Amino acid sequence: MFACGKHWRMLTDFILSSGVSRTSFADRLGISRAYLSLLENGKKTPSLELAVRIDRETAGRVPVSSWVPDAA
Repeated sequence: MFACGKHWRMLTDFILSSGVSRTSFADRLGISRAYLSLLENGKKTPSLELAVRIDRETAGRVPVSSWVPDAA
């Protein structure tokens, strides 16, 4: 699990504010609704390719860099 947490909150905030369903958003990303849930809950981290797709689909509101934990 990610220690940082900012990525999943940003992702959830985007989904809620966009008005798009989670299923539709997952489809646009090419992932399952279940995997999106794991991303939102901080239980999975996306590949670089998926992180870029998320960045693009959210118009930068969930940037690729948000998935990298802050240095301690």
